[in-house]
Amino acid sequence: MSTLSVKLPTATRERLSRVAEAEHTTAHAFMVSAIESALARTEGVAAMEQAALASRARLAPSGRVLDGQTFSDYLPTKAQGPTARRPA
Repeated sequence: MSTLSVKLPTATRERLSRVAEAEHTTAHAFMVSAIESALARTEGVAAMEQAALASRARLAPSGRVLDGQTFSDYLPTKAQGPTARRPA
C-alpha cells in the first residue's frame, strides 16, 4: 500500500475528526472510504456514459429512434388512455 499526503485546511481537518469520531472510525479510514466512494461514483457515471454512447451508435443508423422531447410529450397522454398516437 502506498502513502499519499493530503493537506487540509484546519477547519476541514476539525470537521473530519468530528465526523470520523461520530462514525466510530479513524480519520484515515473515513478518508479512504470517501475516496473509494467518489471513485466508484465517477467510474460508474463514466461507464453509463460509454454504454449510452455505444447504444446510440448502434441505434442511430437504423433510424429507429425517437426525439426525446416528442417521446416525453407522448408518455403522459399514453398514460391517460389508449387513444394516444405513437410518435413517428
